[in-house]
Amino acid sequence: MNNFIQSLKNRNLLHQSTFKSIIPNDITTIYGGFDPTAKSLHVGNALLLMALFRGQIHGLNSIYLVGGATGLIGDPSFKDKERPELSIENVYENTKYIMNQIKQWIHNAKEFSSMRGINTPGKELILNNADWLGKISFIDFLKRVGKHSKVSIMLQRECVKKRMEREESISYTEFTYQLLQGYDYHYLYKNYNCTLQIGGSDQLGNMIAGIDLIHRVERFDSPVFAATLPLLTNDQGKKYGKSEGNAIWLDETLCSPFDFYQFFLNSTDSLLERLLFSFTFLDAAEIAEILNEHEKNPEKRIGQIELASHVTELFHGSLKKAHTMTQLCFGSKDSFPSSSSLMDAFVGSSNFHSINQSNCGKSKVADILALVGICKSKSKTI
Repeated sequence: MNNFIQSLKNRNLLHQSTFKSIIPNDITTIYGGFDPTAKSLHVGNALLLMALFRGQIHGLNSIYLVGGATGLIGDPSFKDKERPELSIENVYENTKYIMNQIKQWIHNAKEFSSMRGINTPGKELILNNADWLGKISFIDFLKRVGKHSKVSIMLQRECVKKRMEREESISYTEFTYQLLQGYDYHYLYKNYNCTLQIGGSDQLGNMIAGIDLIHRVERFDSPVFAATLPLLTNDQGKKYGKSEGNAIWLDETLCSPFDFYQFFLNSTDSLLERLLFSFTFLDAAEIAEILNEHEKNPEKRIGQIELASHVTELFHGSLKKAHTMTQLCFGSKDSFPSSSSLMDAFVGSSNFHSINQSNCGKSKVADILALVGICKSKSKTI
């Protein structure tokens, strides 16, 4: 366990924690939660995916928890207003899709790490909290959780205080979200001996709610902990995510491998070291060597190429599609890809638009650009 936490520290990935002076050695199972408010995870979630998988590399069992129940409520953490309500059907479909996405990513990560001689002795478990929260009645929930939860403490959570100060306050539904997430931790503690929750730095209040619940229901000295990861931000400190409207999706039908590759390839030098430590399995010596080579000729973008290649292969299983589109956009005539590989590579890209062949006959370029929506009207193409 110490090795896992130390690895997070070494990579500057341990933002906050409830550990005291001594980090316990007897933690065997950790968990992190994923919000199904969209049909895909994004690069912000990738930090947590990587952290949980790093736990497996260090011999811990990792629980990847998808919020099939809590997704119906919406986490109010540091949101200016209440999230738009999603239908039960929508959340169900998103949950199913994300669980499959996590399963496929773990498969890719195991193959990727195995090829590099990295073992993953720890096991993974992908769960849906609707499997227990969906079966408990409101009265039972109040008896099991409500009576152990102090409103005065709940009101002190930073995300709650900020919403209370705004014109649009916080609803009772959102206010109780922390109780639902707290119950998740208690359930996993009781049924899977899970004693460490990992999440983004905006989740600390909800994580502490779980620790408080376990201490009140079980024993005050129950060995349960929380650790947060730094949020993924750009040079201006702006978070990447769904709510911010700048999510880089992990699903290649929403963000093609090329667009994904380009996102990391276009990273600024100021973020390069942090991203290499956050999103790769390279050790400190390998990263130092890459940065050293990069600094000799920054214009060659050696560091960005290594980062983009590593992460794209890890999350998409192959660099083929990204390289095909890169050849098309930036390569020479001699390296021009075949038409079949082009079609395969462009699917899911924001740069790809398909039209019926019958619309192409004698149409002018301006007509086609307007037809596929690249331009709002033919006049805009001129």
